[in-house]
Parts: sequence; C-alpha cells; structure tokens
Amino acid sequence: MVSYSTRSAYKIFKASKTEKEPLTLSFKIARGHNQKKVNFDMASSSSNDSPNEHEVFLSFRGSYGDAFVEHEKRFKDNIEKVQRWRKALTEAANHSGWECSLNSMESEIVEKIALDVLEKLNRVHVGDLDRQITKYQQLAQLQLKSFNLIGYNQTIDHIKKLEVERDFRLLRL
Repeated sequence: MVSYSTRSAYKIFKASKTEKEPLTLSFKIARGHNQKKVNFDMASSSSNDSPNEHEVFLSFRGSYGDAFVEHEKRFKDNIEKVQRWRKALTEAANHSGWECSLNSMESEIVEKIALDVLEKLNRVHVGDLDRQITKYQQLAQLQLKSFNLIGYNQTIDHIKKLEVERDFRLLRL
C-alpha cells in the first residue's frame, strides 16, 4: 500500500510496512500553468523483498536544487540516501519522450509520436558493414604481404559483396 500526504512545501510518498510487491509511485509537479505527472517503479533492494527496504521519496514544489539542500539537512547522517535520490532523479530526467502540454489535442500528440517513429525507422544503419569491410581490407593487406594470392582474391571478392550490400542499404533497394 502506498501512503500519500501533502505538507506545506512538499509531497511525501512511501511504501507501507506490509507491501510485498514492487510499487508504482505517481505524483504531479506543478510549475506555473504546467503540470507534469511523474511515475516511479520502486522495488526493494534486498533479495527477499523486505518491505523495510522501501524508501521515502520527497518532491518539493520549489527547485530541485533547493529540495536536495533540504534533504541533505534532514538526512545529514545518511547522505548516501540523498545521493541515490539525486542519481535516480537525474536518470529519470534524462529519459527522452514527447512534450505534451495540457492544451495539446490528443491527435496532435499521436501525430508527433508517429512521425518520430517513422523518422527513426527510415534511418539506415551501415556501421556493421563498414566494420566488416575495414576488417577484410586489413586481412587483404596481410594476405598480399604474405603472398597468399588465392586468399587475397577471395577476400577482395567478399569486400566487393559487402560494399554492394552497403550501397543497397543506403539506396533502400
């Protein structure tokens, strides 16, 4: 079970002592006219999923820097906990997504997502072929130095096939 309370400057979320399953915590961040909802999946850090291992998450309505200053004061005996929170928040903030304002129509948001996915699908990846071509070119040079002309000719033929495959990918044929 998740308990939730709002105090003057921050919201507190924590797992109850009876929680055995991983939790999903949700809260809203309000800044001016914008509100953002944030979800965290939280699980115990111990192997037997002890409910005592669940931690308390705090979210200040002010800036995050101010919030962490307050956390450091409150948890001065356990600064590692604050550092874990800071790291988790940084990781969450680095996840990319699509901006959705309260004034956006759902169809506009879906269109943005669809266009982004199509753009990513249309990108062509040839790095794997470039690495293979480079590797076989190095092999061909070694074969030429060791007078292995049969192996050299076979390697050159293979390089040509890889280059054709690379060109086909780039032309999307």
